[in-house]
Amino acid sequence: MNVSSVYVYYEDSRATGGTFALHDLVLACVADILGRPSWELKRLVAGNPKRGSSKVIGACIQDGPRLSEQHVAVLLDGDQLDRALDLRPHYCKRDAHDAFKKKVADARFELFVLDDNIETLIERLTELPGEFPLMADALKKDLNARDSVFARAARLEPARRRVRTVLSFDRFVRRIAGWLNPAATDSLSP
Repeated sequence: MNVSSVYVYYEDSRATGGTFALHDLVLACVADILGRPSWELKRLVAGNPKRGSSKVIGACIQDGPRLSEQHVAVLLDGDQLDRALDLRPHYCKRDAHDAFKKKVADARFELFVLDDNIETLIERLTELPGEFPLMADALKKDLNARDSVFARAARLEPARRRVRTVLSFDRFVRRIAGWLNPAATDSLSP
């Protein structure tokens, strides 16, 4: 049983190795909001990568009753979510949220939909010249390169600021920060 306060499901996969760099980036962004070191958040926010939105939704349904966390965030790519939630193409986010709530009937679960997909975050990082030597491979969905880019972004404050300009990602990290410390996010605009 986890002792974390927040549990996060990711549609993304982790590369080989023991860490999940996207989760490390999320923790670093949340830490920026809270003014705390990200290592302190590792025990408070657990991450669970799955490979594909259908697997995430299935895990939410199956694991939900066993999770002890008060809050569960679900981060899914928006580009193919219509298939996983049986939506019409070009769905609106409200339809996605409603369909998710029908499939995962647990109030602790909150869906966050990236505007396109995880590569959107990587593309945003291309605007920081010279910082990420494996960027081209990461954009081609090479998991090791992507983990390298996300791990480096987690360590660089300008990179964390840059990925938070993806508004759907920013809402996701602000929500997690708010669950951990509501007072820290009261002054943040929606």
